[in-house]
Amino acid sequence: MQMASSLNILKQKLIDCEAVKFGNFTLTSGKKSKFYVDMKLASTDPEILSLIAKEFAKNMPDGIDFIAGMELGAVPLAVALSLETGIPSFLIQAGRLHLCHSMLLLNPALLNSGKHSMPSNQCAVIRVS
Repeated sequence: MQMASSLNILKQKLIDCEAVKFGNFTLTSGKKSKFYVDMKLASTDPEILSLIAKEFAKNMPDGIDFIAGMELGAVPLAVALSLETGIPSFLIQAGRLHLCHSMLLLNPALLNSGKHSMPSNQCAVIRVS
């Protein structure tokens, strides 16, 4: 008997909790898609949220200093990834950035020059060098 991969387990759990919808969707970006994943629904289940964080962590490049999540939907994803990796997280509010662990206000220009990022829809991983 073959062991299911963690990615396949995550896919099945997303389908089982009805976070994955099939049909014709227009995404926020304006692109069309035959499926949609309701990450807000998925992130309310601790087991699924943990699996998401584990899969994100597997695909992160080395040297990441901060994990950022847009309010409100990506905050659970960013925090879960932070807990999985031990990398500090912060949330992005309408025009303001706060470092979660110290509530230090960051200048957005600081994050826009010479930094590495790994976007994942609403969750971004930012390297500050």
